[in-house]
Amino acid sequence: MGKRGPKPKSNEMKALEGNPGNRKLTEPKEEVDISSGSLRIPTRLCTDGKQAWHDLMDSFPDWYFTAADKHLLIMYCEHIARRNKLERGMRREAMVTKGENGRKWLNPKLNVIMDLDKLILQLSEKLGITREKRRGLARRPDEAPPVPGPAEQDQDFERGGDVQVDDVGDLLAPATNVH
Repeated sequence: MGKRGPKPKSNEMKALEGNPGNRKLTEPKEEVDISSGSLRIPTRLCTDGKQAWHDLMDSFPDWYFTAADKHLLIMYCEHIARRNKLERGMRREAMVTKGENGRKWLNPKLNVIMDLDKLILQLSEKLGITREKRRGLARRPDEAPPVPGPAEQDQDFERGGDVQVDDVGDLLAPATNVH
């Protein structure tokens, strides 16, 4: 089967030609960008999560992350914080534990860390922060990191400090459970 005719002309081209068909030219719907403005750090993040947030925001231009990315960014930072806490706990414990029957097992926290690593990688790909996705987006080497203004500083400072996540049960819950 052959072609079905010439490629349709755009509305701009028809308007330039004087609209020879005298048909109503419909304007394409303009996409509204609901994600604008800079992101403020969520107050519910723990200290490690806030550090991950600051590191991430300082590594990318202001326009890169938008309000539409906020929930993914929060999940990413919470997973980083959980992983860091578990890793610090693993330094005090043995990598191999003995079960009730004397059999040796890997520490269960190690499995949780590996699960978190997979989730962190998936979230970083979705957010576009992997090396392949961010080529050409990094700051120039001569450009200084931005200095946060008073409006962008931590909101928890006014209430007397950071929120701590010390509940071991919360950390050992399934890694996909984000509250």
